[in-house]
Amino acid sequence: MFLLFALSLPVFLNAQNLVQNGTFTQQPPVSWTFAPPGTSVEANNPETTYGGVVTANIVAELDMEASLRQTNIAVTPGQPYYISYRYSRRTGNGSAPNPSNFNVKIYEGAINFLSRNEVANNTTWQWTCVVDSFIPTTNMVTVDMASTNLTASLGVLVDDITITPIQQPVTLTGQICAGGTLTLNAPASNPNSLYTNYQWTGPNGFTASGPNVTLTNVQPGQNGTYIFTANLNTECLQVTGSYLLEVLPTEFIINKTICKGDSYTFYGQTLFSAGTYDTVISGNALACDSSITLNLNVIPLPDMATMPPDASLCVGDSIWLRVNNPDANVSYQWYKESTALNGETGGSILAKDAGVYTVVGITGGCSDTSRKIVVTIHPLPQAKIHLSEAEVPCSFDTVMLEAEGGQGYNYIWYPCSYFMLTTGAGSRVVRGIFPKLHTPVSLQVFNEYGCQATDSIIVITKPCCETFVPNAFSPNHDALNDYWLPKLQPAQILLTAKIFDRWGNLVYNNLRPSKGWDGTYDGKEAAAGVYMYYLKYTCSDQKIYEKKGDLTLIR
Repeated sequence: MFLLFALSLPVFLNAQNLVQNGTFTQQPPVSWTFAPPGTSVEANNPETTYGGVVTANIVAELDMEASLRQTNIAVTPGQPYYISYRYSRRTGNGSAPNPSNFNVKIYEGAINFLSRNEVANNTTWQWTCVVDSFIPTTNMVTVDMASTNLTASLGVLVDDITITPIQQPVTLTGQICAGGTLTLNAPASNPNSLYTNYQWTGPNGFTASGPNVTLTNVQPGQNGTYIFTANLNTECLQVTGSYLLEVLPTEFIINKTICKGDSYTFYGQTLFSAGTYDTVISGNALACDSSITLNLNVIPLPDMATMPPDASLCVGDSIWLRVNNPDANVSYQWYKESTALNGETGGSILAKDAGVYTVVGITGGCSDTSRKIVVTIHPLPQAKIHLSEAEVPCSFDTVMLEAEGGQGYNYIWYPCSYFMLTTGAGSRVVRGIFPKLHTPVSLQVFNEYGCQATDSIIVITKPCCETFVPNAFSPNHDALNDYWLPKLQPAQILLTAKIFDRWGNLVYNNLRPSKGWDGTYDGKEAAAGVYMYYLKYTCSDQKIYEKKGDLTLIR
């Protein structure tokens, strides 16, 4: 880092007394002419000629014959100027009129910048100081000083005529780098401009005297405005000048914060890690040597790991998307398809719609974005049960149920137990045995995406309590129709089976209900003929039924 500087110097035209020979020390009184109706310049004698006390001080007289004019005084338009002079009525070697009056005018052509009428009425020698100001609009001015007592040959003495900028210049020499030595210079005296009583003030209570002030080992803490005051030519005019001092530092500290993953370039070094780094830059005649220290702070990025990786949902489902390790010091904002989701500023979000989700976390001015979470919504399968029976089936009959078909569908029927003895419960078409008159049956259908749908029906059956009884059998031991046995329906339970001969004798009393009657009686073959039977049984409706009839035994 090169710290360039330049000395900012005020610029004024002839920046002290712009009036030439305003103290009349040069003889003859060069630079002066007379102003009509005056006919001469009388600026050759010491003040003691006119009643004064300082023999070496030459003064000028203003009377009916003598006046003063100086032309082509260079000024800067728009800049304020002081005009100062002193005067005394003549009190020696003749007495001037009392009062003795004169006029002072500053102008250029027809433009008048200042006009003052002075009255000198002192009875003994006494200087009166005058200080006034004007602002010219031209780059040259003329000053006239003339008596207004036009019949008096004796008049007023004037001296130390001064025109000077209100703001005096201060220059600087030396090095203004921290640790350097510099000198502030007020305007110096010359025969036309005599400065006296220099006084300086500055920052931190600084005071000094003299035309020059030298500061050693300057530091930035000495920055500020330094002001000098001094008298110019007489005690009448006190002038002021100032200099705004800026001491350029030679040690610089840069505090820089970056986010992890970013870099900072420091004088040719590309830095990624926190730490303290320094370098020295050599200056030249227009720059200071600089020691630069960098304090680099690296803010870690928020942990934006999320779960789940991706999500496949079914219509109507939702899923929580979460930051794995949410931090109370991190501000979150969730996005869907790069659009911020209003109000979703927590560590988790309930996703119900398909899309690409991300979350941005911000901490300490540093941000990071999570990976993308793709949420896919799959359609539900079609679940519909069709009952194939046109009429109400009997209890314990086999009933066929059929589901709507679809690509990649899987089926589960409930309750499973009704289908286990037939087709099982995992096919599109199943057959079940339903012992109850009203049986709720439900179906779950899964598609290839794992989405499910359900349907249910009530399978209604009726109690079919009629039972078939054979009306003949031939117990001849040929293994064909050797036993008489009622054919019970499912859920029917035989309670009593009795057979009587034609005379009413009981020949069979349910001795072997699993096989039935074998055509024997009392250990002997019963005679062929017609017999009577009597049955008692229960049905699926839990009622008791009786049945009577005849049967024929064939031999």
